Amino acid sequence: MSQNLFLVRDVPTALGLDVDQQLEQLAVRNEDEDEGEIDLRDDLPFLAPSSTDGEPQAAAERLIDVALNHRFPSHLEKQLRAIVRKYEIWRLKLGDVPSANVEPVRIRLREGARAVKRKPWPYPPAARAFLREFNDKLVELGWVYETQVVVGQALYCLCGCKA
Repeated sequence: MSQNLFLVRDVPTALGLDVDQQLEQLAVRNEDEDEGEIDLRDDLPFLAPSSTDGEPQAAAERLIDVALNHRFPSHLEKQLRAIVRKYEIWRLKLGDVPSANVEPVRIRLREGARAVKRKPWPYPPAARAFLREFNDKLVELGWVYETQVVVGQALYCLCGCKA
């Protein structure tokens, strides 16, 4: 049995994840609704909207520092900073500005990989509030719209980008 456990831990450990810490958090996870809100405030720096041009980049640098302070592998810091600085895409708030001229990210499963379904996981209240506000802003700006598609007997609500 312990052989299987070590095999399962190899991949997350190689990615820089502390498996023991994650298991401990899962074991002592409190269903208290306020817990997630407190965690988000403590973990993320305050990013007040500002009109100065250098401010979004400074906010991105602060987020890099937060990642490094929360066990992001230090040997990958140079690569992380290069990725963050590669494009001028950072904004402190959504607005009706020209879109970034970057290649869209394409995510595909590796050959031989299997997709896995899992039960929905509840987000902390602060994250739910942020996602609700963020999605409302996307709809308000006209960047996404909701459409209903019937496939078989299932009704899906899809968000699509307006061209």
